Amino acid sequence: MRLTEKQIQDILSQGLAALGELGGSFGGIGGRHGGAIGGAIGARITPTAHLEETITITDMTSTLARLREFLQKLPNNTVGEDAQETYTLIGVIGSGFLNMNPCVIECELSSNSLKIFAHAKEGLIKQNTCRKGIDMLKKELQ
Repeated sequence: MRLTEKQIQDILSQGLAALGELGGSFGGIGGRHGGAIGGAIGARITPTAHLEETITITDMTSTLARLREFLQKLPNNTVGEDAQETYTLIGVIGSGFLNMNPCVIECELSSNSLKIFAHAKEGLIKQNTCRKGIDMLKKELQ
């Protein structure tokens, strides 16, 4: 089951708000609060980039184990399984410049393929966050 566009926006907004809060923490309590608000507002007006890629896999069991280790689980998220033995894993990784831009990764794993969907906010300076996120995941699976 894939995430809706609203769910993706909410996750990315929370991630960027946390990043803004971290950056603003050097200015004390007011800086943290202002940084969090600025990050959340910026996330709402920045366009979301999407990228998808399908790769062939040979061992579903080991791929599933590696995916579970690699992806940081979202709150209240579980690994889904449907009747056709397809697994859905969703997580957020750090990607882009200095791996600081949150990237939502959705994976649909079946017996012989892995579909990877990446979503991230890209501002004026493009960080290729989605591409880097997918490349990091593929490197982990090698």
